Amino acid sequence: MKQFPSAKVESATVNFRINLDDPRQIRSIKAAISPELTKVGPHQRCQMKMRDHLDTEKKEKSLRLEFSASDLVALRASLNINLRLLSSVIKTLNSLSALPKKEKG
Repeated sequence: MKQFPSAKVESATVNFRINLDDPRQIRSIKAAISPELTKVGPHQRCQMKMRDHLDTEKKEKSLRLEFSASDLVALRASLNINLRLLSSVIKTLNSLSALPKKEKG
């Protein structure tokens, strides 16, 4: 049987940016996901970094995420978990913003 050489990946990184309309959404997302950033253990194979970008002149509001992992399997697992969490947070924020505003008084 013929053996094929395996391609070993030393590390893998994914960067992406999410554009949002409201700076409050960015702050809420950061508050919801930041506890995941602090989870560090002896066997952690993936790391996530998060930065916001608010440019008032260009009216750009975005959230930048970077995932770095020791291997592709760890990167894929981290992306699956964290993107599902991010999607849930955004859906919840959209649902809450659709509710009628309570009047003060």
